[in-house]
Amino acid sequence: MAYNPILFYVEDDGAVIRLVEKNLKDTAKLIYFKRGDVFLDFLGRYSTVPREPDRDVIVLLDLNLPDMHGTTILETIRQSPDIWVRQLPVIIFTSSDDPEDRERCELLGCTAYLQKSFEDDRLIQAIQKVDSEKAYIFG
Repeated sequence: MAYNPILFYVEDDGAVIRLVEKNLKDTAKLIYFKRGDVFLDFLGRYSTVPREPDRDVIVLLDLNLPDMHGTTILETIRQSPDIWVRQLPVIIFTSSDDPEDRERCELLGCTAYLQKSFEDDRLIQAIQKVDSEKAYIFG
């Protein structure tokens, strides 16, 4: 069976959401959040309900959101008292080319940092890499 994780995508730009949906429709089940606070509230509730045991969850996170910076979300995830939340793979998918953003995300433990591009399959490769390395991520 092909790897098909649940992807929580935190992104405020509708055009980018549609492009990601088009590119990943066969790769992941997508659930979108346009605001960081809504996503964090959902994540807190989602971590307490039974999940599909054979389906990984990955966070795809934009940094520039209207209500908070993506690094705040990443830091909240990594400091969660819930071990399941703390260990979620987080792929940063952003238009930011600021080296300080990249360094901060890496220090906070992002799984991958990708600049937004739909010219190649780096995003799909990053998602598939989570599957091949999940023993290290979730172990």
